[in-house]
Amino acid sequence: MAASYTCDGCGCNVEKPKQVGHVLRRDYCDDCAPTAEAFLSEEEQERIAVQAVFIAKREKLLKKYGKNLRKLPDVA
Repeated sequence: MAASYTCDGCGCNVEKPKQVGHVLRRDYCDDCAPTAEAFLSEEEQERIAVQAVFIAKREKLLKKYGKNLRKLPDVA
């Protein structure tokens, strides 16, 4: 049985697609693959930035509520 592939970016037929993604991998042509990879790269940068903000805010919460409680829930 023959297999045919379609680019998940532009919809063109692709003989040998490039798969991009970590969990939900998609098939892309050579023209669309760099754009999909750029998306993943920028998304990861945003994830790191959001995580840094969360860590800083969590530290403030730990100091604030840790004054009155010896052990906080869900904190090792």
